[in-house]
Amino acid sequence: MDPDQDEVLRHRVGYVARRFNQAIRTRVDEGLRPLGLTASQYAVLAILDSFSGSTNAQLARALSVTPQTMTRILGGLVGSGLVERGTSTHHARVRPARLTASGRDLVTRAHSVVDAAEDLLFAPLSAEQRAQLLDHLWACAEASPRSAVFEGF
Repeated sequence: MDPDQDEVLRHRVGYVARRFNQAIRTRVDEGLRPLGLTASQYAVLAILDSFSGSTNAQLARALSVTPQTMTRILGGLVGSGLVERGTSTHHARVRPARLTASGRDLVTRAHSVVDAAEDLLFAPLSAEQRAQLLDHLWACAEASPRSAVFEGF
């Protein structure tokens, strides 16, 4: 890109956020590929690692995707033996998801891949600056309407 264009675009939050998102997504995808995971699958496994028993709807909301997209992602993880779906005593259609032993092992390995990608991309920042950046981004994300839902993830 032309240096003048770069100077203009670096002041546009959306452009910078998209560029950083693309950088992190590329690094994470490259790191997860040898483990047989996509970033989307990792995100679901990571949530289930902390919140076992989450439902399709809860996972879809957390990741801002449609329930149909989450059903597809969960179906692949179940088919791979990484996640199991139970039944709810309260509602027949609600099926809580949990990691299998294989899923727990894989997400543990994947956490280190994602940590390494983030460490590389955040390398120009001190630990304090990184924490502040995350706090500021979180505050902005929380202030935004939660109506953004994506078909693909």
